[in-house]
Amino acid sequence: FNFFLNDNTIATGNPYLQPTFTNKFVLGTSIKSRYTFEFYYKDISDQIYEIPIQDNTNNILIYQPTNIGKSTDFGLDFITYFDISNSWSVYFVTSFYNISEEAFLDNQLVKQDQWSNYSVFSNDFSLLKDKSLSANFTVIYTSKNLQGFQTVDGRLISDLSFSKKLFKDKATLSLAFADLFNKQDFAVRTKYGRQNNYNFHNQDNRYVKLGFSYKFGNTSLQTNERTKDKKERDRLK
Repeated sequence: FNFFLNDNTIATGNPYLQPTFTNKFVLGTSIKSRYTFEFYYKDISDQIYEIPIQDNTNNILIYQPTNIGKSTDFGLDFITYFDISNSWSVYFVTSFYNISEEAFLDNQLVKQDQWSNYSVFSNDFSLLKDKSLSANFTVIYTSKNLQGFQTVDGRLISDLSFSKKLFKDKATLSLAFADLFNKQDFAVRTKYGRQNNYNFHNQDNRYVKLGFSYKFGNTSLQTNERTKDKKERDRLK
């Protein structure tokens, strides 16, 4: 099939796709149930990517799912979660990894590799004496990375949210901010052989959201499901 995204860009199918096979090995350890380290190695054969191919004669860019011959991914992950105080907890993960790809494209053997980093830093806060006000601040960083012979720019995702319980926990007032630093837009580049193209993705996802929810009815009711289940188990013994 052919699907025209615009006058110069086509998305097309590929009836000759082959299955993908993955071998993955993970070696890890945990220290004091707080710090986790993992080393991994992943080998993928015939991985499927939608790779843009330029038709320079007709001035057309064709996106077609393609099996790439070989993809190797290895890296080191670090994960931790701990409380700084009774009202502040932190979750942090970072991964340093290398991706290398090899395939026969554009009538030639193409090899590319890229070192990258992916990190998450999330903070949860419980505020006020009754802990009725909570807040979360999260940043996610992705450095320049390789995806199917396409180099994707790094970007920073940042979110801040507040939540306040009201009326004996029956209502919740929330306020959320997305993309605080306006760093989520990114570019994708393809460059090898006769292929040289560039796409910029404007995410347009900065927003401020105000919300309110209320629980109607008797919210203090409790289910007796567990009690009935236990009685039934005792009866069958």
